[in-house]
Amino acid sequence: MAIRQGDWKLEAGLGSGGFSAPRRVDPGPGGPAGQLYDLRSDPRELHNLYQEHPEIVKRLTDLLDTYEKQGYSRPM
Repeated sequence: MAIRQGDWKLEAGLGSGGFSAPRRVDPGPGGPAGQLYDLRSDPRELHNLYQEHPEIVKRLTDLLDTYEKQGYSRPM
């Protein structure tokens, strides 16, 4: 699962999650559990900021959880 809000994009796991390898990667000791990118300064998603911005990770994770529970992400 992934979510984007403004310039931030959060991917709930590691790996591509899609068609390219590796599709899934287990977190290493002390490493990030997911991926967070600032698309304004890093549109190619080369620098994972997951551990540097825990407040953004929490905000986007909470929002993603809300969308999953309610079954939609667009305003009704």
